[in-house]
Parts: sequence; C-alpha cells; structure tokens
Amino acid sequence: MRSVWSSGASVPAAMTTDAAGPAVPGDFATDSAVHGLDDGRYGADLTGAWAVPRGAHGGFIAAITVRAMEAALPAEIGPLRSLSCHFLRPAGIGAVEVEVTLERQGRVASSVTARVTQDGAVVLLALAAFGHSFGGDLDYSLGPPPPDLPLPDGPLPRFVRPEGVWVPPFIEQLAFTSDLESRTDGVTSGGWLRLATPAIPDAAAMVFYADAWLPTPFLPATRPAMAPTIDYTVHLRRPLPLAGMDEHAPLLVRFRTEETVDGYFTEDGQLWAPDGT
Repeated sequence: MRSVWSSGASVPAAMTTDAAGPAVPGDFATDSAVHGLDDGRYGADLTGAWAVPRGAHGGFIAAITVRAMEAALPAEIGPLRSLSCHFLRPAGIGAVEVEVTLERQGRVASSVTARVTQDGAVVLLALAAFGHSFGGDLDYSLGPPPPDLPLPDGPLPRFVRPEGVWVPPFIEQLAFTSDLESRTDGVTSGGWLRLATPAIPDAAAMVFYADAWLPTPFLPATRPAMAPTIDYTVHLRRPLPLAGMDEHAPLLVRFRTEETVDGYFTEDGQLWAPDGT
C-alpha cells in the first residue's frame, strides 16, 4: 500500500545541489552490500544514487534488508520466498543498521525478522520466509499470461533526465521502456526494465525492481504527486538467480491499481524473465 499526496515545485535542498549535473553513478550490487557488526546486526550505507524526494528509495532499503538477512542465515536455509515490509519513516542518505533475527528454523521453511534503524529510529520492520521446495505435485498457473510485448532489439535505453529538470536520482539508475498503458479496468502500466549497470537479478534486486516502477495512479494524475510506500510484500515464485539469465536481459513488468481512497492505494504487480518465467 502507498499513500499519495500532491507536491509543489519545492524539493528538499539537500537533493537539488546536482540538479543540473549528470546522474550520480550507482552500482546496485556494491551500493546494497552490507557489512557485519555484532549480535546479528549489519551496517550499510544509503547513497544519493538511490534517492527519492524524501530520502532513500524504499525498495532499495528493502533490498539491503534482504542482503542482511541472507548474510545472517545459516547456509542450509533455502532461498527467499516472501518479504513483507512496513516503512515507519523516511530514511535519509547515510548509514543504517539492520538487526536480523531467525525466529524459527524449520526443516523446509524458516521465518526471519529484521529491523532497520537510522540514528536510533526504526525505519523499516520486515518479516520474511525462506525455504526449500515443498515439491511440485500441486503446481499450476491460472493467472494472466505475460503481456504480449516483444523484447526490444538492442539494449534498453537508459533514462536521461532533461536538462534543468529534477527527478528522483534512483530513476537515473534504470533502463526501461514504458510500453503498456491501459485505463479500461483499473490503471495498468508496464514495460521492460533493468538496472542501467548490468546485473543478473538475485532476490535483493527483484525486491528493488518490484518497487521501482512509476506508480500507476500517476498516469491519470493532473498535478505533481508523491507516493511513499507504507507496506510492501514481494512473493518470489522461483529461486534466484534464474539459470541462464543474462545480466543484460531485462524483466517484463506490469502493475495495476483499481482505486485510490483517502489518498491511499494498493498496487499489484507481476515480473517476468524474458522467457516468460
């Protein structure tokens, strides 16, 4: 769930200093890395390359949380299967700490919690499930198929900010095509998406991707707005990284919102590999 409010022309001063300059280069794997502290705590640095109007991008903070969880867990625990985050307050650019707790280690599935803090204040609370396969006897897929959108020839275009126009810096770390738009049954948007710096999508990257697309309620909007994430859940249907996934290959994404009420909206999304996985 997100909340939406209108935004004037003003932008926090700390984020306008390079408004006319090139994007701050970012490397997702390096920038989302964590380092061990003690007692199940991990440190990380939120850099300006992954900023939004009120601080650091929420999906990027969630990705760092995944990195810390993966670093803290025993090797025999399976891959990430689901992650649910509640964002308590914006996190500024700078250092954060992630405290990870293995709540229960099961034979197949395990439950993990994490608290992300900055300057002693809680920024994010997370609950995750990690687990091995339960077996595929009941596997089926009845949901909508991937959009019929051909893979573009050549590399995806990296977003280039118009001169003199401020945009959230994290957008400049992306390459994408926005080819899907519909308002017939809710508001739907999507296209091909990947990090501008090529990287094979792992669990942390997918958690970021799922929060990186332009919010669908912005399509019919008639004035500027912001959409901070309040709670956020990602389900990973396949263990990552996918076998044979090329680092230059983009993901096909589709997001949909049916309504906004009292300034809140829920957005549902799906992400596919180029082969339809």
